Amino acid sequence: MRRKLPSFRALESFEAVARCGNVTRAADELGRTQSAVSRQIANLEEFAQRELFIRDRKQLVLNDIGRKFYDRLVAILDELEAETNRLLRSGQDEHILRLGVLPTFGTRWLMPRLSGFTTIATTELHLVKGLGRDDFQRQQVDAAIECSSAQPSDVVAHHLLDEKIVAVIAPSLYESNPKGSFDKLHMPARADAWMKWVETYGSPFSTGNLKFDNYTMLIEAACLGFGIAVLPTIYVDAELSNGRLIAPFGKPIPSGRSYWLTYPEESLTKKKVVEFTRWLLAQRHDDFETQVCELRNERNDIERPARAASLR
Repeated sequence: MRRKLPSFRALESFEAVARCGNVTRAADELGRTQSAVSRQIANLEEFAQRELFIRDRKQLVLNDIGRKFYDRLVAILDELEAETNRLLRSGQDEHILRLGVLPTFGTRWLMPRLSGFTTIATTELHLVKGLGRDDFQRQQVDAAIECSSAQPSDVVAHHLLDEKIVAVIAPSLYESNPKGSFDKLHMPARADAWMKWVETYGSPFSTGNLKFDNYTMLIEAACLGFGIAVLPTIYVDAELSNGRLIAPFGKPIPSGRSYWLTYPEESLTKKKVVEFTRWLLAQRHDDFETQVCELRNERNDIERPARAASLR
């Protein structure tokens, strides 16, 4: 029996217009003309025998029926995209490892070491930005490197390194006023870094505050003399070595966070994950088999009392 479904082009146009709120932007994104996108919206509404948008001049706003349909459609399209990715990679997944990684950690710590992996491994490594739990399934991420204040739960988690932070400044700015006040450079997503530093050393520099969305901009702002930044030491090793930054305000301190390699427990049997894990832990002078054994012992310690209680 033939399914009663609108055309995929109509659904694609509807999703883009609903998200953009504008036919022009949706058409640009889809690489189609405005009239073609408008026609597809009209076709979908004719198919549904009801309007899905409220027309407000050049804006298109979803009505209640359209909003419910959009929410369900996005979930279905996400699932379809994931299944399509599985299909396209069918037969190749065995030799491709998709690693979700924080961009700055990937650039500053991981990439300088990767040549050692690519020369010995049979696995092809794909680095992707994706660290949520859903990414293991939706984006088919095999493993991820996470930064957290506690060991990640519900996954296998291998400890990589503990994070240390340090207050840094451009030497030219410091030398111009070695006892003066300087602007604080912040990244709101890591407000805890400044809090930790102030707890240890106090805060003599407070003439102003500048905020940045990511480490790349924050590091460059510090190098250009915008003020003082508190940064993970692994992110500014190069700048401290070449003299673009100095750290005259105190020695590095623990941030309370650590970096972990994580993946679903079923991936312990995947050769590509085991191969990468063994190599990555060697960069930290740790032994893969020892960590796996410790993880299993920890689970046994947790599960043994529960099993004993169930037998009483």
